[in-house]
Amino acid sequence: MAHRPGAHAWTDARREEFANDPDNLRATTAQVNRSKSDHGPERWMPDVDGCAYAHDFVRVAARYQLTVTAQRVAALQQACA
Repeated sequence: MAHRPGAHAWTDARREEFANDPDNLRATTAQVNRSKSDHGPERWMPDVDGCAYAHDFVRVAARYQLTVTAQRVAALQQACA
């Protein structure tokens, strides 16, 4: 998810930090993880706690200065509506 919005320019250390950031990790099943793939919130949202997911997504995107498209903003807002 992070590669296109900015992670392509990161160092290996920054990528490892992102990959292990507790705010960026969620316990889930293999099936849910496969369905999410590398989709952002405009294409995939969890069935449960979508608003919490949206808040975490925004926090992580801000922390790592990732680009957030208008489509993503709309999906994140909708998750908490």
